[in-house]
Amino acid sequence: MLLLGALVIPRGIAVPSTVHADTAPPPPPISIGTVHGSFFPNPHNSGSFDASPTTGGGLFGGGTPTQPAFTQDFPTIDFDPPASSDVQKHCSNPTGINEYSRPFVDVAPQSDGSCLTETAQGNGQQAGAGGLSAFEAVFTATLTVAQPGQITFNLYSDDGWVLGAGQDSAGDQPTITSVSVSGSGQVVASPLGYTYYQQPVSVQARNSDGSTRSFTTTLYLLRENGTWRYWTTDQPSDHPVGV
Repeated sequence: MLLLGALVIPRGIAVPSTVHADTAPPPPPISIGTVHGSFFPNPHNSGSFDASPTTGGGLFGGGTPTQPAFTQDFPTIDFDPPASSDVQKHCSNPTGINEYSRPFVDVAPQSDGSCLTETAQGNGQQAGAGGLSAFEAVFTATLTVAQPGQITFNLYSDDGWVLGAGQDSAGDQPTITSVSVSGSGQVVASPLGYTYYQQPVSVQARNSDGSTRSFTTTLYLLRENGTWRYWTTDQPSDHPVGV
């Protein structure tokens, strides 16, 4: 299964994104291969992902592809994790890294309990510093699922991010067939001073074998600079329905 994530760091924002899987050995239900990162300038200080790494539609749309400032491979996706995060708690050595670290630094746990750090940099540039103080990034990796079960991805991000999964090793991938509003939405004023909109939705998807599954989830839209932006969803409930 291909994991794809997009991240946006506007200028002046100090809280990056961390993605990691909470697993319980032995054996780990899921493992991640080498993470390929592509880092792009964010000259407009955009809070949404507007680079176009690919053409021909898809997640990022068509048009002329945006050339990355640099690319780099990483062993995991744990950039600037907070000191209170699980990955930092399990490091036997102090990393000196937190959510305010600049440039962007990946923290990689080792088998002996220590953690190594790797700065996101290439072509004489560093993500989160200098000309890339505001940047956008795309990370792709292959996830190997050893056995059926549930897995939790923890994502920490101040601004926009997208997480998607592609086809499995057999080329199978569910296809969304319909999405409909379920009940009334609600505008919520956060105690922290921002406004968001929550809307329950129902989703139906068809599996490669022809069976159909239904999902219920809630979409959250964040009000930012006078514009509603897609924020996130809650954990969907999943139950099979007839073909």
